Amino acid sequence: VKEITDEFAENEYAATQKYKGKNIAVTGYVTSIGIGYADKPVVHLHERPDPRLLDPAVLCFFDKEGPHPGLAELRKGDYVTIVGKFWFYSSLFSVVYLDHSYIE
Repeated sequence: VKEITDEFAENEYAATQKYKGKNIAVTGYVTSIGIGYADKPVVHLHERPDPRLLDPAVLCFFDKEGPHPGLAELRKGDYVTIVGKFWFYSSLFSVVYLDHSYIE
């Protein structure tokens, strides 16, 4: 998580050009598992299991329709690698958004 969020914080334009349209593998601690926009499953990953408010994060959105192997078994605090297609970066919240994600 830290590596990718640091890259965007350093130069958002360069990082966006580097990752645009590409799948990214991100490893971190699961801090939330829920349902996001358009009823898509979403997993929040952080660098540590007990993040502070506004710590950099990666939000991994899964396709609305499954199957999603391993998603139902995830728990807060799990250390996991998730692969997803780069969607966008929010500099306001230091969050990288991935779509079409899956658990590696």
